[in-house]
Amino acid sequence: MKYRTPADQWNERTGRIASTVSDPAQLPPAIAEYQNGVLTLADGNHRHEGARRKGWATLWVLIWFNHEAEWRASEWFGSSNCAS
Repeated sequence: MKYRTPADQWNERTGRIASTVSDPAQLPPAIAEYQNGVLTLADGNHRHEGARRKGWATLWVLIWFNHEAEWRASEWFGSSNCAS
């Protein structure tokens, strides 16, 4: 994780998400950055952990590409799961 949160704050925030959110669609999408074929969670670590604690297998995620060429070379280009 690029930016660390103190453990007590992490547990409080992720626990609150896990205990109050009943549907993953209620959460804003996480943002994953694509660089050199690797996705890194850039925003949404607390949401991801809260969802993991709930046992959810999916969340909405926006994938951020720094260069159009990377997007075109990715497995998502032209996919029906990807809006351009």
